[in-house]
Amino acid sequence: MPEFTYDLSAKKVKLTDAELLSSLEGFAEEVDFRYFPTTEYDRWKTKIATSNTIVKRFGSWNKALRIIGIEGGHERRYTPEELIENLEVVWKELGYPPGKRRLSKYGLKISETPYKKIWGSIKSACEFIYRYHEGKISREELLKDNIEKVNRDSIPLKVRWEVLKRDNYKCAMCG
Repeated sequence: MPEFTYDLSAKKVKLTDAELLSSLEGFAEEVDFRYFPTTEYDRWKTKIATSNTIVKRFGSWNKALRIIGIEGGHERRYTPEELIENLEVVWKELGYPPGKRRLSKYGLKISETPYKKIWGSIKSACEFIYRYHEGKISREELLKDNIEKVNRDSIPLKVRWEVLKRDNYKCAMCG
């Protein structure tokens, strides 16, 4: 093994979607393509990235599994009321506004994703709660979607994956 050298210009290695999905498929083969949770995948010694990386890349664990043809599991849907109540409970327990790591370890242990969908971030949700408790906004304003939605037609991930497979995981234009 070569000796490590500190190189300021060293390139960051980023895994492609195809590499991540290929890793998922590898584990899926070992479990006969049945549904498997993140905890089971994370225990697999030959994975190339953790489930967290896959979730960040594809939006959710179940979306990534659907791309490789595995259905199952369930995505929990929280109402804005549930999210605010959870955030307030955790904030009170900690004594300060929680970030994503604290929020996923306390209260209902909800990830940041549902908060991002409604308020843009956990920090923004905390700011809305603060303004509500200061009497600066109404309960209705607190609970409504507070991020601008961008309307665009996206190509379903399953279709993107099939195109990648078809083209041998290379760009058809530049290779």
